Amino acid sequence: MDLQFLTINRAVLFDIPPDLPNKSPGVPVGGQALVGLSASAKTMVTKRLASALGKNANGMEISVTNSAAGSFFQIACSALDGNDTNFLNQSNTLASMLAVAQNNKHLAHCKLMVMQGTVTAGQLPFLVAVKAELQDGLADRSTVGAQPSLQHLKDIFMTESQRLFKIGYLYRTVAQASVNNSIYHPNEHVVHLFDHLMTSTETRNAAFYFYNGFLGCNTASSAKARTRDFYENTLTFIKDCGLPPDKRLDLIEALRADLRSNSNTLNVIDFANSHMTPPVKSAYETFMIQHKGFPNHAVQKDLEYVQTKLKRRRKITFSSGISLSSPPELMTSITVTPNTDGSTTVQVPGTVEARE
Repeated sequence: MDLQFLTINRAVLFDIPPDLPNKSPGVPVGGQALVGLSASAKTMVTKRLASALGKNANGMEISVTNSAAGSFFQIACSALDGNDTNFLNQSNTLASMLAVAQNNKHLAHCKLMVMQGTVTAGQLPFLVAVKAELQDGLADRSTVGAQPSLQHLKDIFMTESQRLFKIGYLYRTVAQASVNNSIYHPNEHVVHLFDHLMTSTETRNAAFYFYNGFLGCNTASSAKARTRDFYENTLTFIKDCGLPPDKRLDLIEALRADLRSNSNTLNVIDFANSHMTPPVKSAYETFMIQHKGFPNHAVQKDLEYVQTKLKRRRKITFSSGISLSSPPELMTSITVTPNTDGSTTVQVPGTVEARE
């Protein structure tokens, strides 16, 4: 994900207390005015976002499943447009939605920071909702009057010791959004999720109440297509990259092995770093990210569309100790005929291209 030229224009901070004694959602405090961030504070926030969502981070793209009126998606899109009053009103709605989404989850009180700004050289608008789960000792200095303390904001959001974050990041992919009867279209926006419970190999721990109940998104609905695109585009690159046949074979097997692995995510950068030399790595990243439009961050893996293509290489072993291996889909094209003298005649389509 491209986080270059990220600029924060507006920010607002909320304190969301735990559920009330009658088990109804806690009522958010704050959000009455914009929070003034200094240049150094904006730089720190930008660094924290990049560490969670940027290149080589564990944040991942998720798909919008609820884009109806009143959803996070529609409210966030509206908050991107309009004046400061509109931004504050929409942000207050988001804070109330988060309180409802985490109702009856037995969660401690937390902070919610909503920020709006622009990103990329095209200065496309984004909105980010950052939930900080308060650790022991951080809950006392929560507000100054009716507004959350700016110092507390710095303590919670801008220190390396605070790692209990959940982030929903929405950005617009076009300069001018299509709006029909105040309804925005998901195809012109992308949503990313970061949850401190996720790792590069595990996304199932991500809090469902946050990414589904609050953001109205799903981590897996587009995973099948993304996985198929990763496999097919990577395979195309390997076959056309000009490497010797044995090197191409090694990369194809590495691709299949990575897809069969226990990791629940795929990442172009990680695959290139693990299996390719620098010149090939650079060409592969350019091919996948710039030419094919594949994300440069981790995406959810789902093998349903490529399962039959990932079977391990089949091997034929002869009594002499000689072995012949083949991709499973090509094994049926090999003819093996036993002879009466104890030898075997093997017929393979094609000619010899390399010997190892």
